[in-house]
Amino acid sequence: MNNNTLTKKQCIVYSQQLAGYLMQNGVKLLSIAPDNKDNTKNVFFFFDNEKVRKLKNEWFENRQQMRK
Repeated sequence: MNNNTLTKKQCIVYSQQLAGYLMQNGVKLLSIAPDNKDNTKNVFFFFDNEKVRKLKNEWFENRQQMRK
């Protein structure tokens, strides 16, 4: 990541499904790294903006509705 990337607020995503949903809806993945707590998983980094927050809310709402 360059210096400009580090100065903007980032959204950290621990769910591979949510990360995939964000990318399918046009959100650019900044970086991916191994999870420090569980080396079998990854952590996904996106810029934190209104589009990302909206898509995250949609994803969580859809997930809750599917569980009912």
